[in-house]
Amino acid sequence: MDELIAFYSARLDEAQPAEVCGCLDANHWPPCTDQSSWRDPILRDIAADRGLLAKYALAKGLLPGKYKLGYCEALEEVIRLRAWRFSDHPDYQAAEWKPGFPLT
Repeated sequence: MDELIAFYSARLDEAQPAEVCGCLDANHWPPCTDQSSWRDPILRDIAADRGLLAKYALAKGLLPGKYKLGYCEALEEVIRLRAWRFSDHPDYQAAEWKPGFPLT
């Protein structure tokens, strides 16, 4: 899963315009003082995806148990789904990362 997280994070970095790098922060809402850039749906989408990655990182730190297992598994599937949109990238590992059900 760590390789998928690194791949996905790198694709988000590529998708995010350079002029707002560092502006989107999953721990701050709204993520930047420049509200005009925050109105862009692509930037909101990237911020939401970064929020998923941040939640997954926190979940990995939970104490072992059923709650952690179910929560991490659910987040992993959501991350697989969101990363699937980059499946045409040459570094995408479809055999390992493709979501667990048929997609059209």
